Amino acid sequence: MDHSAEYTKAKALPQLSTTLTPDVFIAGSGPIGATFAAELHRINPKLKILMTDIGGLDTAVPGSHKKNSIDFQKDIDRFVHIIQGDLSTVSVPVTNVPVTNADPEVFLPWYEDIKVKIGTDPNGRASKWFVRNNQNPEQKPEFNLGAEAVTRCVGGMSTHWTCACPELHPELERPRLEADDDKNNAEWTKLYKRAKELIGVGDTQFSESIRHQLVLDTLIKEFPAVGQIPPREFKALPLACERDTDDPRYVTWHSAHTILKTLGAALKVDEEEVVRAGDFFELYPNTRCTRVWQLPNKGEIDFVECTRLRLGKVDTNVQVKAKVYIIAAGAVGTPQILANSFFAKEQELPALGKYITEQTMAFCQIMLYRDLIAGVREKPKPEWQKRVEDHIRDFPLDPIAMPFDEPEPQVTSPISKEHPWHTQASYSNQNSRRIHRDAFSYGKVGATIDSRVVVDLRFFGRNDPVETNTLTFSNIHRDGYDMPQPTFHFQMTAHSRKESGLMMADMTNVATKLGGYLPGSEPQFLEPGLALHLAGTFRAFQPGTKANPPNPSDNAKDFSVVNENSQVHGFTNLFLGGNGIIPTAFAANPTLTSMCYAIRASTVIAEKAK
Repeated sequence: MDHSAEYTKAKALPQLSTTLTPDVFIAGSGPIGATFAAELHRINPKLKILMTDIGGLDTAVPGSHKKNSIDFQKDIDRFVHIIQGDLSTVSVPVTNVPVTNADPEVFLPWYEDIKVKIGTDPNGRASKWFVRNNQNPEQKPEFNLGAEAVTRCVGGMSTHWTCACPELHPELERPRLEADDDKNNAEWTKLYKRAKELIGVGDTQFSESIRHQLVLDTLIKEFPAVGQIPPREFKALPLACERDTDDPRYVTWHSAHTILKTLGAALKVDEEEVVRAGDFFELYPNTRCTRVWQLPNKGEIDFVECTRLRLGKVDTNVQVKAKVYIIAAGAVGTPQILANSFFAKEQELPALGKYITEQTMAFCQIMLYRDLIAGVREKPKPEWQKRVEDHIRDFPLDPIAMPFDEPEPQVTSPISKEHPWHTQASYSNQNSRRIHRDAFSYGKVGATIDSRVVVDLRFFGRNDPVETNTLTFSNIHRDGYDMPQPTFHFQMTAHSRKESGLMMADMTNVATKLGGYLPGSEPQFLEPGLALHLAGTFRAFQPGTKANPPNPSDNAKDFSVVNENSQVHGFTNLFLGGNGIIPTAFAANPTLTSMCYAIRASTVIAEKAK
């Protein structure tokens, strides 16, 4: 398709200022966009970096975690509503149930006389339903990831994420970056080490907690690693946070801001809410990255078109000309920008939005057995004894002998080939188990139940990447930000469905070792998409493997969007980042792995942006 007319028109768009000519442009201010910025600055401090985010500054400290507020440290259950408010569902099928009891004279679009006036869709069907707030006439409910959502603000989902940062299993989950096994393992070891340093990952932040030790000790006793065949491991969950040294009751949860702090210059916000660090970094919030523009007849991006959405610059189109362009706007937002761009036929991306994966999620809440709670009072461990005695002295009427602000448990059972139900599954579908007490968009503890006795169990299962599972973008409908409306077509394979059943059985087995079910939170599968770990939407090529999933074509472009360095196929200066890049099925949290891809790509990008 010839886009010369559109290109000429876009070239004439007014620039916001002469300062928008950076060396590197980054769309997206979440932890992956922040990783690109931090690594590029570390490699070459002279690079000028410009970042945009479609969302605003929701926190006083740009991109910081909202759970650091003292309100939520005191009462974690209140954080549920923060998460619910921050998540915007991506695709909502329109209802086909008419409102028949309304006043006959109000506007109801299915009346015959109105159909003629409002026209028909491209298939000749009359439009009957209201389309707003991401309602999507193209979405078939049975194929939807109904709970899939995005967060639009500076820092993205890292402003409210769980901060869980496990590594993907090298054989069961992790993608390949190098064809040679030794080189591949060495590369991942190096990248994971750097990613953990950037976001600040540890596994001892909750080791002193009575609740944490109680749950961990119980599970180790019930599932002994020694003498059990095959063995099973329970250990502390790796978390991106740090316990405050001045007051150990509180935790500082890490986020995109943690990474941006490594830029080495203070983040300052001006009167138009532009965030700056020194003279080398700018972040424009409330700024939509609309599309990238390809140079005619070349596999090169000439500029990116953005729109400032407020602060006196309403609908102000902006051209940003850079040497290198990075789109890290999320698993939905990144392919959405590409789908809204104009590419020459030879640069089109056939694998965009194909082979998508999303985790199956099983959930329950249990109330700890009475003998476990009684044991805290009657047989406290030496490291607990003083806290238990002080609490009994200060609160003699409290039936639970542990401080009210005792930190929650954070325990995981990592993926392992030796685990029984893993052993019963094939190599391509594994599950991770995470046991912890935390707030999310489900599982709010009732006011009549003491949260100190409640533990959440969340089991995440993998889904096989298949070509028929897709994320597409409408040529007709637009979302609330005037971008192409996303539509899902997602179904689990027979293999994944079977594995999910085994996962549920395993979760109930673990649950019964700890306690009884909290009424209303019995074991259940949650709505597809609620894990919020969508991947594969712009998947990476894996060196040393055949097309994954198998594809008869030898053309990497048919089954991947970027190469192993996150560079878009057919383009010299366009790179992508985020969970959408992960091409394999995985069950663990993907953020750390996506950061690894960004760290690796930054070396290549820095060279191109000299």
